Amino acid sequence: MRITYQEGKLYISLTDDEVDYFNKNKHSTVEMPIGKLKVLHEDVSNAVTQYWRDVGIDEELQETRRRYNI
Repeated sequence: MRITYQEGKLYISLTDDEVDYFNKNKHSTVEMPIGKLKVLHEDVSNAVTQYWRDVGIDEELQETRRRYNI
């Protein structure tokens, strides 16, 4: 399982085995191997960083436009 952020959207990709496992356990809490925690943490951290970078740039542009009446 991988999580990415691209152009304002959050995406998840799953292997065939993961899709089958989730489908088999539909509407249930599913256990994930603890070894995936590091990768998921890195993916989510990267997505959050990229999101705030994108949002921050927009906010800075808006503030600059307000400040200089652009």
